[in-house]
Amino acid sequence: MDTLSRRIKQLQINYEGVEDYAELSRLPSTHLQIALAISRLAPMLANQDHLVDVVLDEIEEACCWHARIGSERWNPLKESFESFAGRGEVVIWEDNRPTPAREVVRRWLLDEAG
Repeated sequence: MDTLSRRIKQLQINYEGVEDYAELSRLPSTHLQIALAISRLAPMLANQDHLVDVVLDEIEEACCWHARIGSERWNPLKESFESFAGRGEVVIWEDNRPTPAREVVRRWLLDEAG
């Protein structure tokens, strides 16, 4: 599995449990599964930047879910939701602004590839 696919799989793992906690009607994992499937097309596509943009479009849908414990915010690029939620009472919400920001996720996805 290439770097992009590994990173998306890690993000998918980090989001596990969010849908159970919030009883979400639109599951973040669905968008991450689509992004993972798209990333596996990489060998057939010449334009890696376009592929990453398509993947980021899907990931942004998942990254609209936010969580906090007190003033501490969950960072899905660094910690799984289950680990975060295990530390206290979690407040979860959806926002139209993805967190982390698109460029932060782009750098994280391509971190090992460059």
